[in-house]
Amino acid sequence: MPHIQPHFVAASPMPQEPLKVLAVEDESIAMEFLDAQIANLGHEAIHAQDGQQAIDILKRASGSIDVVLMDREMPVMDGLTAIRRIKKDPALRHIPIIMVTAATSTRDMEEGLDAGVFYYITKPVKEAMLRSVLAAAAQEARQAKRLHEELNRHRTSFDLIQKQF
Repeated sequence: MPHIQPHFVAASPMPQEPLKVLAVEDESIAMEFLDAQIANLGHEAIHAQDGQQAIDILKRASGSIDVVLMDREMPVMDGLTAIRRIKKDPALRHIPIIMVTAATSTRDMEEGLDAGVFYYITKPVKEAMLRSVLAAAAQEARQAKRLHEELNRHRTSFDLIQKQF
């Protein structure tokens, strides 16, 4: 009986669509580092220096931002306050927010997660970790967008039915 060697073909990774990432960071060196990582991963970065500026940008972007990378400690409005406000806004709450911070205590992480953070990354950010988390956040955002669109279609159908009766 001949010995048959199994043949495995390595699966090539699915190419990820470029994301539009809002990077919220008040320190210029940290922003440059984050910006370079986002670009290296093939994504587009938009910048904000504090939480209030991030909210303003998100409201003007009308759904075009896929993911937010949010620092925790910033002037004007800190990251946690901004996240709480974003998550209260029905038009923005579906956007995954990744907290990128040096605050690493268990309490800090719990506060971020309780505020609605999708994931918590500590500084300095490793590019491989950022790649994985952005991919997961993008999948979450796409799923939320599809569900939102489907819900709107159902609402339209229900509205038509109600008008007939």
